[in-house]
Amino acid sequence: MANTTSGCPLPKNWEEFSVNPVKILGPFTLQHLLFLFSIACAGITTSISLFLITKHLHRYTEPKQQRQIVRIIFTPVVFAVLSALSILSYSVAKYLQPLIDLYEAFALASLFLLYVEYVAPDEHTRLAYFSAIENHKPKSKFKPTGAYTVVPGGSLRWYHVGYVGVFIYCVVDVLLTILELVTEATDSYCESSWNPKYAHIWVEVLGGFFLGWAISSVIGFYGRFNKEPEFAMHKPGLKLASFKLIVFVNFVQSIVFSILLSKIKTSRKMTGYDLKYGIPAALVAVEQIFFATFFHYSFRSREYHETMKADLVSPRMGTLRAAANAFNPIDLLVGMFTAVRLLAMKFSGRMGAQPASGPKVRGAGPNGDTHLEPMAQRQLRSSRPYPAQPTGNTVAGSQQAGYTDAYTGSEHAAYAPPARPSNAAYEGHMEPENERRGLNLYGYTRTHSHEPSVDATSARQIV
Repeated sequence: MANTTSGCPLPKNWEEFSVNPVKILGPFTLQHLLFLFSIACAGITTSISLFLITKHLHRYTEPKQQRQIVRIIFTPVVFAVLSALSILSYSVAKYLQPLIDLYEAFALASLFLLYVEYVAPDEHTRLAYFSAIENHKPKSKFKPTGAYTVVPGGSLRWYHVGYVGVFIYCVVDVLLTILELVTEATDSYCESSWNPKYAHIWVEVLGGFFLGWAISSVIGFYGRFNKEPEFAMHKPGLKLASFKLIVFVNFVQSIVFSILLSKIKTSRKMTGYDLKYGIPAALVAVEQIFFATFFHYSFRSREYHETMKADLVSPRMGTLRAAANAFNPIDLLVGMFTAVRLLAMKFSGRMGAQPASGPKVRGAGPNGDTHLEPMAQRQLRSSRPYPAQPTGNTVAGSQQAGYTDAYTGSEHAAYAPPARPSNAAYEGHMEPENERRGLNLYGYTRTHSHEPSVDATSARQIV
C-alpha cells in the first residue's frame, strides 16, 4: 500500500489523489455524470417523500404518533440529498457521510417511540402498564418474535433496557460523529486502515456495537407486542421491515465497497475518489426512490383522517403548526438525557425504580403508578409493634398489626383519620412529634413506610 503525507496507507492500486480525471462523455467526467444522476434521484425521492409528509401534516390528528412517522418518512430525503452533495465535492464528502448515519440513529429512536405510543399512549399510566404486564422469555435468542415462555410477575427492567439501548445509541452516535469529523480534519481517521492508532477502527467497532443493541431493542419490543390487537392493527411489522431495509442495504453496501477499494484498479477515468465516494453515493441516491415509495404503503396517512377517527377529541392541528411539532426534537433530547440517567442508575443498582419517560410525578412509586384506590380494600401497616385493636367496622381480610380502622364509606366522601389506639401496652408511650403529625391518612403512610419513594399519592401501594 502507498502512503499519504499523513502516514495513512492508501488502498492497493489507488492512484494519487491529485490525478486529473479525463472526460468520458463530452465535457463530463465520471464525477459530473454521477452527480447529475444522483441529484435527479434526490429530486424524485424528495417529491415522493414530501407528498406523503404533506398528507400526514394535513391529517395531523395524532401528534404523538405522526411526529415520529414524519421523521421516519424524511429519512430517504436525508440519505439522497447528502449523498448527492457528497458527489458534488469529494473534498467535503468525508464530512457529509457521518451525518447520514447520525440521522439514521434518530430515525430508529423515532420508530421505537412510535411503537411505545401504539402500546401505551397515556404517559401517566405508561410505566404502570409496562411494569404490570407479564414477562415473555423467547425460547430462541435468534428469533425474539417467535415462541416464548411466560415468566410470572412484571418488571420495568426489560423496558428500561430497550429504552436505554435505543437512546444511548443516539448519544454515542453524536459523540462518534464529532470524533470522526475532528479526526478527518486532522488526518488521523484513516478509513483505509484498521490500525488502532487511527480513529477509524474505534468508530466502527463502537458504532456497530451500539447499533446492534438499538436494533435488537426495537425488534425485541416488536416481538413482545406483535400479537397484541391494539399493536398489530397498525401493521408494525411492515413499518419495521421498511426501515430495517434501509439500514441493512446501507450497511452491506459499505462493507462491499470497503473490500472493492483494495481490489479494483483505478484509472484517470475512474479515480479513487469515484470509487470511494462517487459510485456508492450514487447507489444510495437511487435506492432511496424505492424506499420512499415503500413508505407510502407502510406509513399510510388514511388511518389518521378525521373521518376515520370516531373518538377524535380535538380537531386536527394546522399544517404549519403540525410541521413545527413534527420536527421539534425535544422528545428525542429528553430520551437521550433519560437514557444516560437510567444507565447511571444501572451502575448504582437502582435501574427500574424511576420513570424512563414523561414528566416526573412527585410521589410516584416504583412502578410509576399514582392512581389512588378506595382505602376500604387496603390495610395500613405500621412499622411500630402496636397491638391490633378489634373494631366494629372492618373489612374482610387479614388484619395487620397497627391501625386497623378500615375505611368503609364512599370513595368520594371525606375521610376522618383513624382513632388513636389505646391499650395497656401503649399507655404512657409518647410518640415522636413527626408521628403525631402523621395521623392523617397520607401523612401516616409517609412516616411509617419503609419505602423511600412513597409519597402522599402512592399510599395505595402500602399493603
